[in-house]
Amino acid sequence: MIKKFFLIYILTLSQLVWAQTNTNSFYSKYHFGDLNLSGNIQNAALGNTGIANDSWFNVNFKNPASYANLKLTTFQTSFRVGSVWMKDNSQSSFGNTSTITNISFGIPIAKWTAISFGITPYSAVGYKYTQTYDDDNFGSVQIDAAGNGGISKLYFGNAYKINIDSSTFINIGANANYLFGQTLHEAIIYASLADAFNSWYSKTINYSDFTFDAGMQISKKIKFNKRIKLNDSTFRSKPDSIQLVIGATYAFNKNINTTYTEFIRSFRTTGGYISYVDTAKFVEDAQTFTTLPKQIGIGIGLHKIDKWMVNADIYYFEVGTYYSSDSVYQLKNTLQFGIGTEWIPDNSISSSYLKKIKYRLGVYYAPSLLVVGNEQITDMGVTFGMGLPLKKTLSRINFGIVYGTRGTVNKNLIQENYFNIIFGVTINDKWFKKYKYN
Repeated sequence: MIKKFFLIYILTLSQLVWAQTNTNSFYSKYHFGDLNLSGNIQNAALGNTGIANDSWFNVNFKNPASYANLKLTTFQTSFRVGSVWMKDNSQSSFGNTSTITNISFGIPIAKWTAISFGITPYSAVGYKYTQTYDDDNFGSVQIDAAGNGGISKLYFGNAYKINIDSSTFINIGANANYLFGQTLHEAIIYASLADAFNSWYSKTINYSDFTFDAGMQISKKIKFNKRIKLNDSTFRSKPDSIQLVIGATYAFNKNINTTYTEFIRSFRTTGGYISYVDTAKFVEDAQTFTTLPKQIGIGIGLHKIDKWMVNADIYYFEVGTYYSSDSVYQLKNTLQFGIGTEWIPDNSISSSYLKKIKYRLGVYYAPSLLVVGNEQITDMGVTFGMGLPLKKTLSRINFGIVYGTRGTVNKNLIQENYFNIIFGVTINDKWFKKYKYN
């Protein structure tokens, strides 16, 4: 039944992937667009944390070292729909988004090693706006600007577990990534004066290159005696333990191979027909590069298996000395933070279904790399989610909610309030195990 469901889901996703709007943000017009940092659906519901998440049954590609913890073959995917409200000091607008957030597999090869592979968005571009102003030479001018596309990340990762002693182990892992994609930026400028030409600007950018990231996790089981009350005057001690996990990740800074085609054409509109007058600029398949930031992440987590966990992450993004050819924006180094918790009220066989649900809650504060008009664009929000168990399996249907705000109305900029709902499934099974008996 699980495998049939998996095949139906894959076929459905293959149709959806061609009709998605990855993002709807004015700020995605700059550099490579909105950087995707949410990870899988569990990470997103936990305030975008996951560096120290050592889950046995989730593919946690935020830290490739975590693959070594997988107990079963795991298929995981999720789909996000959202709404965004944008405003400046004079007007407001509304938009929708939808996208597949990841498709990934995790396969344990042995008790001490596992592999994972999949695809997820690396960044996304999606914006559309109209700007008007008066010009002495051209009269009333209207600019219609739009952009779409993004960069996808196809990854393959491997991780190993090293036992230090009976209560301590170290995981190390790495991902090899292939980044690919295309973005399109266009602007049409209309002038109201009769003898003025209109202009059409277009730039298509193609990305294709390999990158690498690595991670580690150190896990220590902390043992203690838990006091249990038998009656008003009697207590007894019961051995118990929690897991302390410290994680770290590193993504290498790189200038990825980029090509672009760019042109500017002037035209007139007469009686509903367009006649091109001149091509002021035309560049075809020009070679350049796009700077990706170095990422350093540190996370700490306290976990009680099948009970609760608390994770906290901090990321440092470094672009070094970066000078944009566009004077409107720059990139700068930044720190981002997240914290999240997950708990299961009672996962025992006799407990009710509601008590077996995994409940998730988190917050994040993420000043971005982007600086527009000398104002750093900050993203912050709260998250919530649940993991709904499927009967007689270790698989779960997941959903999450993210509410956040990005940007500001200061200095004539735009503030975006967004609300995202994420749906997904995690299927755990022994797909590649041989059984002795039929």
